[in-house]
Amino acid sequence: MNTKLSSLLFTLTLLTVSLSAGCREQDAPEIMADVDACSHCRMVIDQVNQACGYFGENGFVPFDSPACLLRHLEQTEAVPTPDRIHFADYNKAGFVRADSTYFLITGQIPTVMQAGVLCFASERDAESLNENGEGEITDWQGYQVLKGTPDRTIESTVTPTGMSPEVIVVNKNEIVEWLLHTEGLALPVVVRLRGYEELGEIVLPANGEPTSIRMRASKPGQGFPLIRKDDGAPVGMVKVIGAHTSDEEVM
Repeated sequence: MNTKLSSLLFTLTLLTVSLSAGCREQDAPEIMADVDACSHCRMVIDQVNQACGYFGENGFVPFDSPACLLRHLEQTEAVPTPDRIHFADYNKAGFVRADSTYFLITGQIPTVMQAGVLCFASERDAESLNENGEGEITDWQGYQVLKGTPDRTIESTVTPTGMSPEVIVVNKNEIVEWLLHTEGLALPVVVRLRGYEELGEIVLPANGEPTSIRMRASKPGQGFPLIRKDDGAPVGMVKVIGAHTSDEEVM
């Protein structure tokens, strides 16, 4: 091998190593306890294992809790892409990409800013701190739905003869807080929203106390029926307006 070729290969090798190191640094965010401050509430970050952040144009943007990050994303027009967001593992050193993070929503463990959420790299670790089952384990999208500011709040009332209003209309991708009241029921009623099975069974008490449901209207359609569990009868309908495909969104 001649000298020029060897020199070129050596230079390319150094360039590759340098680029790889740069990628690793970018994928390994760092926050210094008692030095770095939250980019939303401006408080000094003293518990790094509950911190998070994202890579912006000028480097890593830190936050002291997922709650502060979520409020920041809601209030900022230049939202970073999800794969640039990282959350600290509560049990271990280091950060986890948003799409690989498990969120334990809990009121039993003290948390920064009383956010009521801890993040983990594995579902097993999250479950280990949720032994009594009072908390809820979800992913990044689920956390946004459960703890984000809803785009719309709607209310309806379920009676023995149906729901009023009979049809609820929302827009695709809206985070919706749905308050379901009851009136005139002798016993609690269990319902499901067909097409949105991830909501599970919804128990409506007979005493009229509203049941709050959080959902992202991710699937468009002209009619998602709210079905009673006992007899399969429809109670009401949810209509989600929006494009079914990315091609339709462009048109």
